[in-house]
Amino acid sequence: MLRILRLVSLYLVLGWGASSIAQTAPGLKVTAYGTNQLQITITNGVTGVSYELFRTPVLGATTVYPWALHASGTLNQTNFVVSMSIELTGFFQATIGNNWDGDGAVNAVDGQPSNAAVGALTITIDSPTQGQNLQ
Repeated sequence: MLRILRLVSLYLVLGWGASSIAQTAPGLKVTAYGTNQLQITITNGVTGVSYELFRTPVLGATTVYPWALHASGTLNQTNFVVSMSIELTGFFQATIGNNWDGDGAVNAVDGQPSNAAVGALTITIDSPTQGQNLQ
């Protein structure tokens, strides 16, 4: 089950809805960290999972501004220090797990992270490398 936390502005925090995890729903807390970084904390984080942060500069325009992977956490990591990038505004969401479909390919390299029939994305260059696979 994919669970998403969304930050709808840099100062307004929304949690996710009903959860199968018996605890207070997680949320996102964002604070300035230096002059060009943000500290993003997942509050009430779940033990034993990893989180990924996604960012978009505009809400509701996913065809033009899709959610892009911004940071991948390690097991039990709930604090992230990330670059503000060049945008003056940004929106964040966090997802639990880094292999949503359980196919063995982490989301960052998965050709389609929500489809177990599609594994790691590979690109074959026919010329000039004569068919070698790059990963």
